[in-house]
Amino acid sequence: MRLQVKGLLESVRARKLAVISGGLALLALVMASVAIFGIEGVFSSNPLKRFAVGSMTKFVFKDAGMPAPGVAFDGPDGPMTLSRLRGKPVLVNLWASWCVPCVKELPSLDRLQLAMKAEGLAVVAINMDENNDDALYFLAKTHVTHLALYSDPNLLMSVALRVEGIPVSVLYNSEGREIGRYVGGTDWDSPEARKLIATAITTPGGAARTE
Repeated sequence: MRLQVKGLLESVRARKLAVISGGLALLALVMASVAIFGIEGVFSSNPLKRFAVGSMTKFVFKDAGMPAPGVAFDGPDGPMTLSRLRGKPVLVNLWASWCVPCVKELPSLDRLQLAMKAEGLAVVAINMDENNDDALYFLAKTHVTHLALYSDPNLLMSVALRVEGIPVSVLYNSEGREIGRYVGGTDWDSPEARKLIATAITTPGGAARTE
């Protein structure tokens, strides 16, 4: 009898350990996913999330739909704000000539602007260099011709967007509300990127409205 009871207790203990181990493994998986994609990227209920595949795997949809910041930055014709582009979907990209991933992805943003101009998309690539000459030299060297030079040497936009590094790209709908963002460099001219953007900017409620 004692042996049976002992065996039963050991069986129960083993099951408890298995449940605990499984729970810890699941928790570790969730924490790793949050670290990579952010808490919204893991738990977002946005139906457009299914388009975050391929080169857009790390694109995180923002269910809150926060409005674009109102800070000013330098444009080709003087001071500029994102509110001046209201009525158009906008992809804001923060980059610098010394940032290797930025330099690698910028030509794809140039091609994206050309490819989706008919859809009304405005790609606003904002340079973070202290000196515009570095940015102009790079644009000329890489034959980037469809992106205007915007600059923010005081980093006001990066602060307003609460970014911790570059490159980072933020997609806004025509109402000026954030649809989502991509942290890091990627190929913005890929079929996945075009599909995600085209679908998001034409889907009502792509970014949930909030006040």
